[in-house]
Amino acid sequence: TEVSNGNLDYELDLGEDISSNYHTVFVEAEDTHGNKGETNFEIYVIPQQESIEIKLDQKTYNPGETINMYAIVYDQASQEIVDELSFELFDANGKKVYEETLLSTASGSYQFGEHALPGEWIIKVESSTGMGSEKSIDIPVINKLNIELVGQTLKIKNSGNVKYDDLLVIEARSELHNRTIEVR
Repeated sequence: TEVSNGNLDYELDLGEDISSNYHTVFVEAEDTHGNKGETNFEIYVIPQQESIEIKLDQKTYNPGETINMYAIVYDQASQEIVDELSFELFDANGKKVYEETLLSTASGSYQFGEHALPGEWIIKVESSTGMGSEKSIDIPVINKLNIELVGQTLKIKNSGNVKYDDLLVIEARSELHNRTIEVR
């Protein structure tokens, strides 16, 4: 504490983890002559972004499913604060497939296509101050065929998310004929 020209100067350390918003400071002082005084005043602590946590409803998504995502921004006291966030989703090849700006109180969603690339996809979130966070999700390999007989026609459709390379054996049987076809 220093006294300069009749003014008392005191530096108050608020700590790095003080909660944001308004605080009332109470001051009582007494000098060596018994003079006393007291006052109070409000200070405002500006929230300082410390981290962003990305929240998802699961870690692995199949093609055709929908990802629901939101993010929480924490301040220096680990309390949630509201900010505008930019969400981006990148496929397994690094191509941006989704972009949206949301408040941290809102959630976004994206429906993966039927043939979504398998592998690790990345979600990136950035706040208005430039703080960022990212999280990865997995799209598994789906090796699947849909086979349908329509009248005399056999329709085969690759409904997976990779090229179908397995051996496909088709057996056609009747009272008069038996036929086996193998296709890759």
